[in-house]
Amino acid sequence: MIINSFKSKNKIFYFAHRGAPLLKDENTIESFEKAIDLGCNGIEMDIQETKDKKIIIFHDDYIRHNNKNHYISRLYYQNIKNICTHKNISSPPLFKNMIPIISNNPNIIFNLEIKSKHLNNYSIINTIKSTLSLELLINQCIISSFNYILLLELKLFLKEVSIGFILGSNRLAHKRRMFIYKAMIKFLKPTFLHPNGKFINLDFVKWLQKNQII
Repeated sequence: MIINSFKSKNKIFYFAHRGAPLLKDENTIESFEKAIDLGCNGIEMDIQETKDKKIIIFHDDYIRHNNKNHYISRLYYQNIKNICTHKNISSPPLFKNMIPIISNNPNIIFNLEIKSKHLNNYSIINTIKSTLSLELLINQCIISSFNYILLLELKLFLKEVSIGFILGSNRLAHKRRMFIYKAMIKFLKPTFLHPNGKFINLDFVKWLQKNQII
């Protein structure tokens, strides 16, 4: 597994967050290709599901149009494309268009961050499973999310895949809630932790080491 080989090298790993957003529009095919050309070891992208079950690469939960927030999960993909055309911006690419890039770059790790606030995420998990071969998923992909129910569902439906447990600034800042997150980390046993480095403290690091999580 390419993921295990990188972990064993114990070297600095360069992840391209949403591609190369300073050079190309973020979360676009062009941005990911540019990051690979620049020599990054990994690519991070945000994916989510539209109302018509299309998986698109897009960060925000909604797209702003006519002074209103239009939530991605409630829009058909064509609706999103129409809004983007009206706003004169690039339409979010379909995740399936990334498959050739993933398969043609076997030494690159791809972090798929699923944006979802749903309790039932079987649809998007199943679509990912049917879109990417299991070999590519296991060997080259990390699936991460802020949605811990989704991570649990991944454990049930895609046991072999590496998962990333995200701890953002808001969660790390709430000390009283940390015991809940620690319990979930111990229960889920994620392959990777993705914390906001600005909010990491020594006590949390010691707890991770004591529990042999890092």
